[in-house]
Order: sequence, then C-alpha cells, then structure tokens
Amino acid sequence: MTDDIGKRIEGIVAERARLAPLVRADAQRWRAVLRSLLALSQQLEQQPRQEEPHAVRDELVASAQVAAEEVEALLESFERFATRLLRSTINVGVSGSARVGKSTLLQTISGLADNEIPTGADIPVTAVRSRIFHSDTRSRALVSFHTYASLRDEVLAGYHRDLGLPPAPATLEAFRAFPYPQRPEDLPGGEPSPTSVVLLRRLLAMRDALPSYEDLLTGDEREIPLSELRPFIAYPTHEERMRPGHGDHRYLAVRDARIECPFPHADVRHLGVLDLPGLGELMVGAEAHHVDGLRDEVDAVVMVVRASATTAYLRESDARTLTLLQESRGGVSTARDFVFILVNDVAVDRSRLAALRHEIDLKINDGVPDQYFQVLQADAANHGAVAAGVLGPLLAHLAERLPVMDAQIHAAVSDSASGLATRIEAIARTAMAHAERVRRSAGVVDEGLQDRVNTLRGHLARDLTALVADISAKYASTEDGEYADAVEYAYRGVLGWTEAGFGEGRESWQARALDRCVEDHNSTPFLSEELNVLRVTITQRFAAMDDFLSARVTDLYARVVAVLSARLGELVPADTEPAKALRQLRELLTDPVEPSPSLAKAVEDLLEVRLDFRTQLYPRVRDALAECNLEVAGPSGQPQVQVIAAPTEAGVDRMYRAVLDIAEQTAFRTRQQLLTLALEPGQALRAVTEFFADAFIRSRDSKRDLLRLARGHRDRIWPDAFREHDLAVTTASAITAAAESVVATVTETRKAP
Repeated sequence: MTDDIGKRIEGIVAERARLAPLVRADAQRWRAVLRSLLALSQQLEQQPRQEEPHAVRDELVASAQVAAEEVEALLESFERFATRLLRSTINVGVSGSARVGKSTLLQTISGLADNEIPTGADIPVTAVRSRIFHSDTRSRALVSFHTYASLRDEVLAGYHRDLGLPPAPATLEAFRAFPYPQRPEDLPGGEPSPTSVVLLRRLLAMRDALPSYEDLLTGDEREIPLSELRPFIAYPTHEERMRPGHGDHRYLAVRDARIECPFPHADVRHLGVLDLPGLGELMVGAEAHHVDGLRDEVDAVVMVVRASATTAYLRESDARTLTLLQESRGGVSTARDFVFILVNDVAVDRSRLAALRHEIDLKINDGVPDQYFQVLQADAANHGAVAAGVLGPLLAHLAERLPVMDAQIHAAVSDSASGLATRIEAIARTAMAHAERVRRSAGVVDEGLQDRVNTLRGHLARDLTALVADISAKYASTEDGEYADAVEYAYRGVLGWTEAGFGEGRESWQARALDRCVEDHNSTPFLSEELNVLRVTITQRFAAMDDFLSARVTDLYARVVAVLSARLGELVPADTEPAKALRQLRELLTDPVEPSPSLAKAVEDLLEVRLDFRTQLYPRVRDALAECNLEVAGPSGQPQVQVIAAPTEAGVDRMYRAVLDIAEQTAFRTRQQLLTLALEPGQALRAVTEFFADAFIRSRDSKRDLLRLARGHRDRIWPDAFREHDLAVTTASAITAAAESVVATVTETRKAP
C-alpha cells in the first residue's frame, strides 16, 4: 500500500468521524418523532370504539403502529451507519468455505500463528467470528462470552426451528435435561434429510459437551493471552474428538473475539480484518445471523476460493455464501464495491487455476472479467503476494470508493427517512381530521342535550301540575281533620291557661286585683289592663297553630323537593332537609358562570312563603278577639262597659268570674271562627305551589334558564349519559395535540441540514 493510499484512508476515517455526530443528531430527531408517534397511537387507542367513525380510528391505530415499527428500523439504520462512521479502522471481512485458505490469508495479513488463527487440512477449524486489529503496543485477545439466554436465542433456537423441535429450553438446566431424539428417524416430519442428520448430531454434541463450557456462560468479557486463545475460537482437532469426552468445546460459550496485535505491514494501521467462520457450511438461520452482523461493520468482504487437486469448479456453498454477502452490503449500490473474490493460487495445477478463473468469469461475471465482482489472485501464504495482489488493489479501491459507498448508504437511509416522514405526516393529518369529526359530533350531542331539556321541562310541568292538583284536592274540603285538631289543640291551651287562674292561680289573681282596686278606688283601670293582657295571651295561645302551619309549609317544600329531585338528580338531594335542599338549589341557580335568574327567583319566592297564625289567620279572627275588651258595643251600638265591680273582696270575686267568662267566650268564638277558615291555609299553599310552577316552568325566561342549568350541571342531572361522548371529545383534543406534535417533530427532521 502506498503512502498516498494510507493518507487517503486516514482522511476517510477523519471525515467519517466528522459526519458521525450529524447522523446521531438525525437519529435523535427521529427518536422525538417516534415518541410523538407512540403518543398519538396511545391517544387513538384510548378513544372509545363506539365513537364514529371507529373504522377510521382502527385504521389510524394500525397505521401509527406500523409507522412506529418503521421508525424503530430507521433508528437502527441510523445507529448502524453512525457506528460505521465512528470506526477508527477500515474493516475487511474474510469469508469462504473450509479448507480454501481463509485462515492462512488472515495469518499472512495479521502476522498471527496457528495458535491464534488455527488452520487445518481436513475439517473446518475456526468456530468463532474474530475481529483482528493492528496495534503498535500490545498483543491480546478480548473474548466476550454468551449467557445461556444469548446462546439459546442466537444458536440453539435455530437448531430447534430447523429440526422441527419445540422452542429451545428456557434455562440451562432444562437444556441439560431436554429429551432430544437420539436418532434422526425420531425427529418430527418423517424420514430425515441429510441436513437434519448433521444438525441433530451437532445439537446433541453441544448438549453432551456442556460440562466443558457451561461455567463460561457469564456474559462478561475476558482478556485471554494469545498463547491460550485457540480453544476459545477453534473446533477441537480430529485427535481431540477421538478422546473420551469429545475434547474441549469452550468455543461454544464464546460470542465474539477481538484480537489486537502488530501487523507485519506497518502501513495498514487503519486496517481491521474480520474472520467469518464457516459461511456456506452452517445452517441457513446461523448464516443469516452472521451476515446480518456484517452490515455496516465491514467496508468490504473478501471471499476466498481455491481450486483443489481434483476440481476447479465453484462449490455450491461458495454460490450460497456469495449470495449472502451481496445481501449484507446494505445501502451500497453495487456488490462490486463491496465483495471481492480472491482466488488462492497456492501450489496447484495452473490449468486448474485457469479453469477456476474461467468458471468465475462465466458463471458470476457473465463472461466479462470483473463485471460484477472484482477477482483478485494471490498465494494466501505469501506475504509479498498478499501485499501486492490483495491488500494493494483492495485498499486502493476502498480509498477511491469508500466515500461514495458511505454517501450511498447515507442516501439510502435519508431516502427511507424522507419517505417515512411523508407517510407519518399523512397519518398525523388524517388523525387531525378524524379528531375534528369527533369534535363536530358535539353539535349533535348539544341537540341531544336540548332534547333532554325539553323532555325535562315537560316532566317538571307535568309533575308540578299534578302537585298543584294534589294540594288543591287535599285542602278542598272544610273537613280538614289535621287543621281542626290544630285549632282544638290551641283552644284547649287557652282554656287550660284560664282555668289555671290565668297562669297564676285564682287566689293570687284576686289578691292582686283587690290590692290594685283598693289602691285606685276603682276597678276599671285594673280590668282594662287585665282584659288587654287576656286578649294578647289568647292570641298568643292560638298562635300555637304556627307549628301546624309551619309543618304544612315544610310538607309543601318536601313535595316540591321530591318532584325536583326526581328530575334534577343530585342537584336537589332528596335526603336533605327540604328548605336546605331548596336553598342549595337557589345557590346553584345564581352561579355567576351559568346563572338561571328566573328559576332562582321562583325558588327564592317559594322560600319566602310565610304561613302562620299572625299573618294568615289573625286578620280573620280579629273581631272575635275584640270582644276581649272592657268596653264593647252595646245593643244600640254605643260603647258599654262589660264589667263593673266594687273594690271589695266580693266585688273582686264577681270580677274574676266575669273575666273568666269573657276569656272563655272569646276563646270559643275564636275557635269557631278558625274552624270556618279551614280552607284558608290550603288555598294559600295551593296558590304558592301554582305560582312556583308557573314561575319555574312557564315564565318567559324559564326555558332558557333550564337549558343553562342543564348545560352547567349536565352530568349531575343525567349521570353517565354523556360520559362516552365527553371522553371521545377529550380524547379528540388529545389526539389533535399528539398529531400536531408529530407534524412538528417531522418538520424538525426535514429542516435539519
């Protein structure tokens, strides 16, 4: 390799390092896209499926999930490309079937010996993929080991699948005890194929050799001296396989090996070579796993072929390997830039060598040398031949083409990102349109609310009208037993008071009367005062009917609350004291956010109703109580004194009996007058109820205010009736926000340089 090529490769490594942060920044922006897309998908999934149009919602969920998977794949592509750019070496993979000189070529390039890169003439030797890098200062091997889980998933699972067996055992102990068929003919599927015979034998050998490597299944990385490396990367030799225990199988625990050593060619310090063992000879699943690891981990692959002493034809395994290598080139446009064929011309009949070259030109390059794959030729064991015939042209090609290949990979990733961005933006905009349709459905629900309010108003009108009729019927008859009982109770109270000596006893009253009359030399002042007190007291005693009248008002409130509670739900709690329930309703109706003033006024007027003796009945019995005066109208209409008595003991005794008689007559006349007024309280209650019903249902603004009440307290009147709709509308807003976030993050990716 010339100094010019070395400098160009150093320049490529430096330019890659400059580009890597930009690629990582792109990946970071796409991670934001993924987060927003997953958030959109989640919001779509939370939307009730009953909401129309649910088919669009389901399709959007599926599209968003597929797009999220595509973004995850894109992120993996960005990560692989960034990893490629961050490599400090130009990596070349070396592949080929067993016994063609692949390991010999690796020894020649790296300067390692048989103990580090084993070779063999009879059976495949290299068992583990190794990465070999130039180091000026040290020689060592870093070996990373499987866990049982990674061994199961990356190795055993493929064998189980291809052999038609159940899934690979979940644990190491389950693997140790797994009842594998001991004969190929016991495998599922009938008569075994040659391949299944080989695979079963390999799987049984892995299980039988478990004691030799199970302690290494730690998942860690360990530095191994190069002198001790061979058993970790190579199959047991034929002699070792013949020994009891089938030899050392530590290689089965190894996942990867990194070897650092001084290369004999000092000018290849930026070169790394990867040993790809057994491609073309492993089962298809394992080959795919190996080849997938090549993508962006190597810059080119050299497939070694060799003419044998008996044949100059390409093997079937060579063709299969070549196909797999082409697939692993990723975004590189042409396989010619990525895959090279090396004809190992180690001592062989020259005619067979020429025949092999002709076979390659004819079958692989369509008769035109180097048309699809460049063909190199050198003795893999000859340092000079490898330097001139392999490293020179290979590195010269990479120095020329690597920037182009990197650009092709970048363009492929960018094209994928651009197309994906367009699809994701379309999903987001479709989600916005879907959310808008859901929001528009709120108009239909508003109509539904109006219908509910109209129905509610009709029910309230019917119920309140029935209440008015019920109260009218209840109080239409003068034979109101409850009213008569209340009057009688008050009357008996008056009589009890008078019979008890006007509340102080007869003797006490007469003694006080005598003292006063003697003092005044006249009975008139005392009698005048006592009859006034008597009239007031009788009035107060009949006012005991207030409890009854108050109970009638409370009963009315309870009936109104029952009607309203049945229709307005928890706005008017039926289990609360009636007046308190109405006061709470009044507060709701005066809510400044959504006031219902006409309804509030109707409830306020109802709460201000006063039905008591003083205001309702006293004006109607006042004349009867007026008889309890010292002077009353005589037969001629002129005032006359009812009681005249001398200020003596005899006179006072006659005075007492006269006052008692006046009191009893006044109480009786009042009682009789009250009994004739049995309709008065009921008529008042009927009027109050009728007025309330009119004001609450039929006033000019009641319809508007009832709608306001329903709009402000919809869910308390009709619990759960609008829950699904509200959830859908809320989710629609969340969908819109999530979709807008998706569009914003996609826009950011497009703005990026």
